[in-house]
Amino acid sequence: MYNKGTMIYSFFGTPRFAEIVLKKLIETGMKPRVVVCNPDQPVGRDQILTPPPTKILAAEYDILVWQPEKPLVGQFEILKTMTFL
Repeated sequence: MYNKGTMIYSFFGTPRFAEIVLKKLIETGMKPRVVVCNPDQPVGRDQILTPPPTKILAAEYDILVWQPEKPLVGQFEILKTMTFL
């Protein structure tokens, strides 16, 4: 899945612009190990729970998604210790 020497990184982003950047990174062979984005939000008059664009794209490429409810100082330290194989 990942070649030795491949850059290991986490991608942070939620809006459409972040989706465009993430797609370009994936297309150039720089697939992140995890995508961190906002939780799914209610959208429209019917308040339909909708995932962020980056979550949808990550699912298409089998990339792990993390959606913390509240980003807290120190919470992201876990990313340093996680092994994403």
